[in-house]
Formats: sequence, C-alpha cells, structure tokens
Amino acid sequence: MFLLVTIVLEAHAQQPKVLHYTETSGFDHGTRTVSLSMFQTIGATYGFTVDDDQTGDAFNVLGVLSQYDVVIFSN
Repeated sequence: MFLLVTIVLEAHAQQPKVLHYTETSGFDHGTRTVSLSMFQTIGATYGFTVDDDQTGDAFNVLGVLSQYDVVIFSN
C-alpha cells in the first residue's frame, strides 16, 4: 500500500492531500490513532498532508472528496 501511495503522490506537482478514513460501526480495535500517526509521519517526510475522517462526512459532498489525491481506508 505504501508503494501505491508513493507512486500516486509523486505524480502531483503541488502538495498532495490524503484522506485517512477510519469510521467504525461500533468496535474500535484501537489502531486508528496509530495508523493516523504513521501516515502523518510519512507525509511529513515525503511532503503530503493527511486529514483524518472518523465519520465518513468527507464522502457526502463530491467537492470535499475531490480535494484529495488519495483515500486510505484504514481498518
């Protein structure tokens, strides 16, 4: 997955944006914050920003979703 994200992000001249999506239907495995932290660290190293969505609201409006170059479904 890291390789795919890297390839997509390198294709953009501007600072890419990544959506980190972690909505649950109840049970939380306790890995959402670890995953977000990992991708934010990678983003700081490779020059992209990571926004966290724990509710799925970013998927409700096409204009909001279209601002992202990559969506990570972290489950």
